[in-house]
Amino acid sequence: MDRKIFGSDIWLQPVELRIFIYLIGQARFEDEPNRKYESRGVIIEKGQYLKSYRKLQKDLEYIENNSVKNYSLSRIKRALDNLKEQNRIKTEKTPLGTLFTVVNYCHYQGWYSKNDKHRTELEQQRNADGTELEQQRNNTNKGNKGNNVNKDNNNIVPKAEIEKIYNSLSDYWKPIFEDYIDIYRQKNKTKKITDNKHLRLLKELKTIFKRKSFKFDGQNYNLTDQVFEKGIDAIVEKQIDNLNYAKQVWISGMEKAKKREDQKRKKKEKVKSGNYQDRSGQNDDNNYKWKDFFIDFDKYKE
Repeated sequence: MDRKIFGSDIWLQPVELRIFIYLIGQARFEDEPNRKYESRGVIIEKGQYLKSYRKLQKDLEYIENNSVKNYSLSRIKRALDNLKEQNRIKTEKTPLGTLFTVVNYCHYQGWYSKNDKHRTELEQQRNADGTELEQQRNNTNKGNKGNNVNKDNNNIVPKAEIEKIYNSLSDYWKPIFEDYIDIYRQKNKTKKITDNKHLRLLKELKTIFKRKSFKFDGQNYNLTDQVFEKGIDAIVEKQIDNLNYAKQVWISGMEKAKKREDQKRKKKEKVKSGNYQDRSGQNDDNNYKWKDFFIDFDKYKE
């Protein structure tokens, strides 16, 4: 690791720093590319690492107050965007996940003998793609095999629908939706939810997002993208697995916005009528109206 990193801006960005060091440590060290997934259009070169955002989130877990915590997917995305802006990494979407490239990778690594057998074996083991291994672990059948086969067949439709919804979202909104779903996973002891529940939650949120409207206590409300995002951010931050809380945040945000608009409108009306009083000087003995400054103001006002 280059010692200059301790005096750079990234040293003051703990999340970006963790992710950057993680990518440096996990990136492929061998000069020869990993062509294991070449048939699927993915070749992992030196200084590159293949990982999904979800698995990256899992690997970045940390302990705080004796409990395991993790960064939201939107926070991880922002950190990665910052690293890209700083020209420290590059990213490329692939069918198997995101391919991360550490810019000037060799600059951060010491040079070792190419024939170092022990290092080579360790590197080959480390660079084995984790995604496939983790998928195998997650798909390990427990109990009766036949029952699980039936369950998998029943889940084909929900899984396809879930993937379809995520694919319809932009790169900006997808992590926000994933963060919302992840609340329900974290609240479950198994850290998982069924595909049917996943699909139901996703459809409900996508419908509100698409229509830019929702219903609460029998009343219909319209909302903007900005208000929508603030509501989701609020429940993600507080880890509240209840969309009604987000709706209350949306309503509160819209009421505040309406109040500001009403204040602006009333101010314009007062200025127009000549009755506007600048409250910044309300403690002065000399408070004037607009018409005090003009001769025959009433004659010329609209």
